[in-house]
Amino acid sequence: MSSRVAQHDKLFQALLEIGKELASTIDLEELLKRILHSAREVFQFENAIIRLLDETTGLLVTAASYGYDEAVTRPDIRLGQGVMGKVALAGEPILVEDVQLLAEYLPGISGARSELAVPLVAREKVVGVFNVESCRPRAFRSEDVSPLMMLAGQAAIAIENARLYRNLQAVSRSYQELSQFNRRILKSANLGIYTVDTDLRITSWNRKMEEMSDLKESEALGRYLFQLFPLLEEEGFAGRLRQVLQWGIPETLRLSHRSPRGELRFQERCLAPLADEGGTTGVVVIVEDI
Repeated sequence: MSSRVAQHDKLFQALLEIGKELASTIDLEELLKRILHSAREVFQFENAIIRLLDETTGLLVTAASYGYDEAVTRPDIRLGQGVMGKVALAGEPILVEDVQLLAEYLPGISGARSELAVPLVAREKVVGVFNVESCRPRAFRSEDVSPLMMLAGQAAIAIENARLYRNLQAVSRSYQELSQFNRRILKSANLGIYTVDTDLRITSWNRKMEEMSDLKESEALGRYLFQLFPLLEEEGFAGRLRQVLQWGIPETLRLSHRSPRGELRFQERCLAPLADEGGTTGVVVIVEDI
């Protein structure tokens, strides 16, 4: 009875530790090591393996382990394959008292006789499997399932949060790289390119536009387009720009435009809507002197 009480205390402490990791750790690899360490402290397992579900391939991929040979951890497991695959597919724990009686047993530790696998479930979705084995038959009991499920549930939330944060970082990096790439294109293009939002305020202004207008980017950004260039209203450009904003259909027009220096220029202007799922959010204008 005292061993059960001691295990309960250790489990409670492990859940507290994983809760702290959930709040402070965003490194998935380090988090998995801490989860395995906590499980070892509570249950005194000689081995353990965590496989996470790759949603793209539908395979269970080893994310952390101890006590297993690399030849076992390296191959991925399909949903429904072996004990871990069945747990991931059904989302329910499986306790095997003697794996030698199980035809679909996948080799794990050397001389394995019993196995216990529980799903890692976060936000009602299976994200992986926590699995342990023993060389003793009937080494695990039904009483072990519930506390291991508690540990796995807390661990699954921590894992999913770390994954989401990692994905967010990747998206953020991709967005930054794309944004930098777009800025380089805007700056190096030999055509005047600028964008306006739905309020017709300038949101980008490339180097060629600086040359054409004698206005630096810092002087143009955030300004109302027709306050800077009131003649564009008279030249018929304003109406076409508002049509693109309203209907989201590209426009091309040729017009004569008098620059701030008084020079008369004949230009071709291509107007294309900037759109997202919510509709048109602005217009990109490409200006070419003819």
